Amino acid sequence: MNEREPNNLQEPEPNRRGRAILDRIRRETNDEFGYFALGRDGEDVFQSLYLTPRDTAIPEHLVSDDFEWDIHMDVRALHGQVFNGIRDELVLEFGRRPVWVVVDPSVEDRTISVLCTDESLLLINWSKAWQFHWPDEDAMAEELERWYTGAAKRLAREVTAKPDD
Repeated sequence: MNEREPNNLQEPEPNRRGRAILDRIRRETNDEFGYFALGRDGEDVFQSLYLTPRDTAIPEHLVSDDFEWDIHMDVRALHGQVFNGIRDELVLEFGRRPVWVVVDPSVEDRTISVLCTDESLLLINWSKAWQFHWPDEDAMAEELERWYTGAAKRLAREVTAKPDD
């Protein structure tokens, strides 16, 4: 007799890594000393930057007013916080390895963001800054999970091929 036994094991939380990365990005973005600390009192800056559609690269009230840090640095931070979150999750999984985040910001065209090691390209994304947002947290966590999974597979192949000396 081939009866199915009840599964007492809990299913893993969907997009667990994506959620962890999202939470990390939220903490960094909303930190009182973070790059976008110019948010309005009580504002969820994370929500304003990553979960709200906009027609500009950065919401106007969050644009740097220091001429030394122009809009390109703001766009670099917008993308960099996301890719730094993915890198930090990779470090938790694979230990301290040189993983680089490179962001080539553009306000008129596509911003290119790269996650790489000295040996491998782990992840590349290009998008217009005003389109770099998600409809909700679930969609963001799902995409972050997908990005992380692809980068982790590539890093695992590199680690296997060339273990630490």
